[in-house]
Amino acid sequence: MRVLAKAYGDQPLERLAVGRGRGVIYLSTERSTESVLSNGVGFPEDCVFEFERALFDSLQRAWSQGDHDDLARLWLKATQVREPDKIAA
Repeated sequence: MRVLAKAYGDQPLERLAVGRGRGVIYLSTERSTESVLSNGVGFPEDCVFEFERALFDSLQRAWSQGDHDDLARLWLKATQVREPDKIAA
C-alpha cells in the first residue's frame, strides 16, 4: 500500500506500508518483506497518510523551498490512513 509519510522536519516521503505494530506502521522503499524486517522503519500511525500525488508534489515543492508555513498548511490537508488494520501485521 503506497502511503505519504511525514518525516523529521515535516519532510514528505512516498513509501510502501508493509507492516504494522502497536501504534506504528512499518514503511519501506522496497517491496521485499525480508528487506523490511532488516531495514524497515516504524512511523507513528499519526504520521502516515493516504497517498495523494498532487498533495505529495506540493509538499515536495514546499520542502525543497524551505517554506515551513506552506508545509504546515499542506500537511493539514493530508488524510490519515483510513484502514491501518488492512496493512499486514
